[in-house]
Amino acid sequence: MLNYIQEQCRYADKVRKELEQSAALFGETREMILRHIADASVVDEKLAEGIKQLQQWQQR
Repeated sequence: MLNYIQEQCRYADKVRKELEQSAALFGETREMILRHIADASVVDEKLAEGIKQLQQWQQR
């Protein structure tokens, strides 16, 4: 019985470590996605600015 409890304890520790690693990975992925969104927003702003300048140029 003691062996079974010890085995379950080791298994629980292994699962806990895997969950911690997964949580860290998801956190890193979330940050990467947020940076990508921020970078894309800058690109969108620059493109909108360029389109506006082209439209103004065409109206001349």
